Amino acid sequence: MKKIIKVFLLIGLIFNLAQQAESQRKNTQAKNSKQKTLTAEQIADKFLPSIVLIVCDNGKGNFSQGSGFFIRQGMILTNYHVIESMSRGKVKIASEDNKAKEWWIDKILYTDSKSDLALLSIIETDKKKTPTLSLSVTDKTNIGEAVYVLSNPKGLTGTISQGIVSSRVRKTEDNELLQIDAPISSGSSGGAVLNVRGEVVGIATSSLSSGQNLNFAIPSASIKSFLKTYDSSPIPLTYSNKPKMPNGWLSVLRKPVIAEESISDNESQETSSGSQTTKTEEKPKVTYEEITQDLATKLKGSKFKNSEKSIQTVSNISFTGCSINVKTAWIMNDEITYKSYNVNLNNLKDVSFTSFSREITMSVNLEFSRNIVERTEFGWFEAPFSASLTKSIRLPVTIDYPKAIKISKQFEQLKGLCSDTQNTSNLTLKETTDWIIDKVEGTKSYTTDFIFKYERLKFSQCDMTLIKRSQFEGSDSIYTYQANLKFLRKVEAAKNVSGNWGVWLEFGSNFDVNRETLVYFGKKESFKEDKITMFFDDSEKAKRVGYAFARLLELCSEETKEAF
Repeated sequence: MKKIIKVFLLIGLIFNLAQQAESQRKNTQAKNSKQKTLTAEQIADKFLPSIVLIVCDNGKGNFSQGSGFFIRQGMILTNYHVIESMSRGKVKIASEDNKAKEWWIDKILYTDSKSDLALLSIIETDKKKTPTLSLSVTDKTNIGEAVYVLSNPKGLTGTISQGIVSSRVRKTEDNELLQIDAPISSGSSGGAVLNVRGEVVGIATSSLSSGQNLNFAIPSASIKSFLKTYDSSPIPLTYSNKPKMPNGWLSVLRKPVIAEESISDNESQETSSGSQTTKTEEKPKVTYEEITQDLATKLKGSKFKNSEKSIQTVSNISFTGCSINVKTAWIMNDEITYKSYNVNLNNLKDVSFTSFSREITMSVNLEFSRNIVERTEFGWFEAPFSASLTKSIRLPVTIDYPKAIKISKQFEQLKGLCSDTQNTSNLTLKETTDWIIDKVEGTKSYTTDFIFKYERLKFSQCDMTLIKRSQFEGSDSIYTYQANLKFLRKVEAAKNVSGNWGVWLEFGSNFDVNRETLVYFGKKESFKEDKITMFFDDSEKAKRVGYAFARLLELCSEETKEAF
């Protein structure tokens, strides 16, 4: 009898616990249902300030654009594919007064290529807090549930689109995806997908272009798992005299710091047990020639692998006085890209070494106090040439912490030895402009449809005036360009889609262009432009003129010019 009573008591207890659980579930549902439902207007007004436009480049003329949002103070969540293979970038938001607010990306804090997520930090220039979004309390979404996507499609900042959850979470080989029909476009990747309460239920990631409104987002459960993994990782540590690259980021690696003193090779210490004094045995000072010879030996041929198909190496390095000539090669998918620099070390500002990316890679970074020219060429016949400004050189180093620290120290020594030397170069401003005038003025080029004649080219220091005549199917116009080369940002010598070789000059600000039409009744008009194109009949001449303008890019650059 007692056993029967115990059984009934146990059944009653289980039934009571089940009722409590059901009641708690209903209370939670009721509580969630009572949470304020926001309109699309309220969603946009409250949460668009948390959405950022991300623009990155890889230092080789390739750009990436996407979206992201502040998930924590000073931290941005986005898709991994937005920043993949990029080396520096900015984020910006559109403020209420339509003035964009922007920050440099400081670090790549954590990435996961399989889940296509990346966590970034920014260089905060003011003390105002960045507005953050909150993840949904529950990971469950219902088919037909209303959602809003806040992103920057095609670079159009502050865009909101509305839709519904179209299906249950779909499982792929690597992760899970939430299907939605809210419109997204190129540039929406990394945008926030919100529910009617303004909670993040996903991050926009992809779409099927072959269908209509077949769009996908990474669900909040995957985001929570990603952030949990980041939070449980050891604190990221890296050695750097100044732990920020100019206009770029560090992708920090979770590795222990190696004490600089433990590998010092310039001194040995002996301690007296009686007096507790330290005796330092000094070595003879090395000469400039010995340092540069040792650096050239260590760095020439040094390389790191980002993957089996991506290798960066120092193909050549040499020193002439306090000038350094560096050429690096980036081999990716059997294609080679060369970058070359000719810099005077009296402008060397800082030296550091860093571990990059999720791979085990290292580099020694040289930061300069003024802009330097980065020349880019490709390893195939009639390959294009381009030149742009930067303030840093990244030298790949085989994974070896003591070696990297020693190379950094040697460059610091050269910095001290060269700090009082005069910066000299092969061609002066006057010599360069005279050479360009001789090669360009009076020349005529024929493209598929046009005939161009460069009737006059004039320089006054860095002020440039070009008079170009253009003829096309009976039309005859004269263009007068007046530009200041201190605003020149990029020089490129390449072949266009029609097979015509030319030199493209890209400026950071607009300049005046006057056009006079000579046929019929004639017409004069003025407008603004930020590019100048000059065509030539052969690739060799285009490249030589491009090299000369690259020299002007260096000579006329402003000290405050950004390399982005």
